[in-house]
Amino acid sequence: MKSTWNQFEQDNIETVSCDPWRLTYHLMPPVGWLNDPNGLCEHKGTTHIFYQYSPLDANGAKKGWGHYTTTDWKTFSRCPIELVPDQEIDRDGVYSGSAFEKDGTVHFFYTGNIKFEGEHDYIYEGRGHYVNTFTLLEDGTVSERKNVLRNEDYPDDLSCHVRDPKVFEEDGVYYMVLGARTKEDVGQILVYRSDDLEAWTYHGRIQSGSAFGYMWECPDLFELDGQKILMTCPQGVEQ
Repeated sequence: MKSTWNQFEQDNIETVSCDPWRLTYHLMPPVGWLNDPNGLCEHKGTTHIFYQYSPLDANGAKKGWGHYTTTDWKTFSRCPIELVPDQEIDRDGVYSGSAFEKDGTVHFFYTGNIKFEGEHDYIYEGRGHYVNTFTLLEDGTVSERKNVLRNEDYPDDLSCHVRDPKVFEEDGVYYMVLGARTKEDVGQILVYRSDDLEAWTYHGRIQSGSAFGYMWECPDLFELDGQKILMTCPQGVEQ
């Protein structure tokens, strides 16, 4: 699949480059479908920008990650596609995730989407929503992908919508926040902890006093001027 996606890009790049309406300052993929930015990080003077990508499908049916780099935020270099849904742990989509740099190594965490065979609604049953990880190699490619969390590692009251891991470190301990939807359609954040970025255990959850949407996506938990701040994108909130 990886070679097919790269070849399709290459076969269409000349036609695309002649498009007078094509953006140059704002990033857009060579062809196909673009969605969430992922794994934004700076490493040794180069910023890496990954994004959800599907070159063969304008509707994004099978999502992988595209990849650009920049050193000045004015000119961007397109990198070969490395992350496609071709593993057992992400065969139906390399979904959103984030980057975390530690001791010179950039670790990525993302949601691997798996749709099981059979008649399912894929909200409350029939979906694998795994947390997977890989690292950035010195040549700009990525390491082998590994799984760190599966459905059975989440609380029993959760639906099959748990995704978008974001990792941070506090007092020598690593924490991961995950967007979640309960079986009662209540949005909240799951928190996991780790001592080594590999073995993760459930630490708790963050929720509002009253229901605020049915799903909280793309969470980030950080500290600013001594105050912890949670950012998330809730689904199901009235306009």
